Parts: sequence; structure tokens; C-alpha cells
Amino acid sequence: MGDHLERATEFGAQFRTWLREGAIVHDETVIDGLANAPQALLDLVNGAYTGKTVVRLGS
Repeated sequence: MGDHLERATEFGAQFRTWLREGAIVHDETVIDGLANAPQALLDLVNGAYTGKTVVRLGS
């Protein structure tokens, strides 16, 4: 991408369109609570999740 920075704005617009249309989907795993973060990290490094993994700290 570094070779095509002049097209970053164009790409961003197209990427948002693809997300909105459902042409691109992303996986997200949400783990609730800081107390569950250590196990979530272990699971993450062992390949239990795909996509983005976040630990939700508040409700």
C-alpha cells in the first residue's frame, strides 16, 4: 500500500462501500470483563478466535 498512498482516499471510500453492502465482512469476538482477559489472551494465541478480539471493560 505504501507504493499507492495517492489512492488511499479512493480506497477508503470503496472499502466503506464494500462493508456497507456486505461484500466484505469481518469477524469480531467480544470478551466481557477484565477478569476474563488473561484467558482470552491465551485463547487468542492458541487460535481460538478469528478476526478482531476485544475485551469489553464496561457495559
